[in-house]
Amino acid sequence: MKKIFLFLVMTSITIMCYGQSKSEIIDELQYTLLNYNIWPYPKSVYKLKSVYVDYKAPKLTISFLGETKRIYSTDYLSNSICFDLLNSNFKKSIYTIYNDYPIEISCKSGIDVKKRETINGREFDSSNELCDSYHLTCRSEAIYNRILNALQNLQAYAKEEKVKSSRNILDDAVLSVQKVSFISPDESGKLKANQTGCIKVEIQNSEYSNAVDVSCIVQETNKSELFTYDQYTSVDRIGGNETKIINIPIKASENVDNNTYQFEVKVLYKGSLINKKNIDITASNPKKQQTVSKQQASSSKIGVPNRNKIIHMRKMNGNTYLISCKVNGLPLDFVFDTGAAHVTLSRKQAQFMLKNGYLSKSDIIGSSSYKTASGDISTGMVVKLKKIDINGLVLTNVEAAIINSDSAPLLLGQSALSKLGKIQIDFRNSTLTIIR
Repeated sequence: MKKIFLFLVMTSITIMCYGQSKSEIIDELQYTLLNYNIWPYPKSVYKLKSVYVDYKAPKLTISFLGETKRIYSTDYLSNSICFDLLNSNFKKSIYTIYNDYPIEISCKSGIDVKKRETINGREFDSSNELCDSYHLTCRSEAIYNRILNALQNLQAYAKEEKVKSSRNILDDAVLSVQKVSFISPDESGKLKANQTGCIKVEIQNSEYSNAVDVSCIVQETNKSELFTYDQYTSVDRIGGNETKIINIPIKASENVDNNTYQFEVKVLYKGSLINKKNIDITASNPKKQQTVSKQQASSSKIGVPNRNKIIHMRKMNGNTYLISCKVNGLPLDFVFDTGAAHVTLSRKQAQFMLKNGYLSKSDIIGSSSYKTASGDISTGMVVKLKKIDINGLVLTNVEAAIINSDSAPLLLGQSALSKLGKIQIDFRNSTLTIIR
């Protein structure tokens, strides 16, 4: 009985606060709009035949159907608007249209407007737009106030229901990634040095509602830094039942190798991952092909097969070179440093690896003292890295020191280099050759 009593009390308080129930407000709004022919088109051209108001907090959708009679036919125009009540503002517009009283509906998250026309029996595709404001016009200030009160009361109900405000009003779109492909500039399927190709992403919206806040994120799996491309691409809008093609330009540098590179393409809708796909891009560099051919010819002349392993490095400022590795499966770039006794990791990097499963507590084998760049002596942990993959060359059980600093560089030192055997460094071509 207490629960029933409390329910009746809360219901009566709600009715007292708003004066009408939601269904009564919606019925009155529909009646007022229809009977006073209130919508944004000239009254002399079209007359409203039906109005439908749909309230699903926080969204409010108002659909209109109007007609104009001609000598031989009747033309129709349908129009619907959808907006988020929690992000909306209702006021009298400063613009006067046909001596009417314009009601301006503005919404921070946008107003979705759909239109469809039937002229002389021919139906035209709907035109969709996402606008910031929308106007309803009426001839009487009293009617203007009635509509304004109805909208404000529905807004109060939406706030009372404590629903979450939408990031945008297009929450019903369903997206899928149809295809991710690479388009080369010369139809060879390869991307040559200094050429620009295109990563093509096809996204389908299988619902009638538009989709906004869509984005594509592209990342190279091995982070070679031999390509230039936009990692983040924003998509303005994907219309209802539309398949949109997103073209992301990608350029190969002059130092790109004759190799196949893998890229990961992610598609996000309102910040949530829809799908991710991998794509391989085969690069071609005629200059490096000639260099390899000369090395092979030189080896064949002396009757010795060329089994040397050539690893390309990236030259940074000064005489610093970066070499890409995978440590227990995690892609990392190390500074090639023959003077460092150990492979070194920064404290921040080690914490990330421990947190994400690339290192475990059982990999910690002790502590060690080392000299910092400033000459100070410090103590850090020593861990055992189960596997370091350098361009297909795998080193196992490599000791690494964790430097007690978040900004410490990642060094590929002697604890890894000593396992390579005899090596040769070509500073001109930025290559490390492992002689077998």
